[in-house]
This record gives sequence, structure tokens and C-alpha cells, in this order.
Amino acid sequence: MPGKKKKKRGKKKPREAVKRDLVFKTFQEDYAVITKKLGDRRMLVKTSDMTADIMAVIPGRFRKRCWFDIGDLCLISRREFQDAKVDIVHKYTVDERRSLC
Repeated sequence: MPGKKKKKRGKKKPREAVKRDLVFKTFQEDYAVITKKLGDRRMLVKTSDMTADIMAVIPGRFRKRCWFDIGDLCLISRREFQDAKVDIVHKYTVDERRSLC
């Protein structure tokens, strides 16, 4: 449209890394690595104590706030009523992953 003013856009500032407290596993929780994305907030994860992959579900509180990719380390919670499914509780950053190992 003629006469429309264009706003001058400044440079984006880099996000400062926020230091979070390290979350450790508790009862009925375990560390897992994402191996495959299935879609619809579901993923296959491989735990440290099992050789088979387990289907993990991302809860709604992570939806559009936290992005998961293959190879990410996460904390999972086992369900009492279903052995074949687990819930993702927390996602670890690269720095947190280094400090856990």
C-alpha cells in the first residue's frame, strides 16, 4: 500500500542463558534419550536400564514452549497403570547433560 510507513527494526539481542537448578531422578523416574519422533506429541525413548524402546508422551505444558529433537536427554516418569507408556517430565539442556554425566 502506498504511504505505509515501515518501522525500523533493530538487531535481535542474544538470549541470556538462564541458570536452572539441576533436576535429578526420583522414585518411578528415569533418564532417557529420544530415538524417534512419532507425531502427535509421542516419541520413542531408550532408557538406560532397558534395551527396548518405550513410547513417551509429551504433556500439554511443554506444547509450543519446549521443542524436542532426536538425541535429547529427558527425564521420564513411569505410569502406574500402563507399562508400555511413560510421560516426559523434564528436558535437559546441553550444559545440564554434561554436568549429569
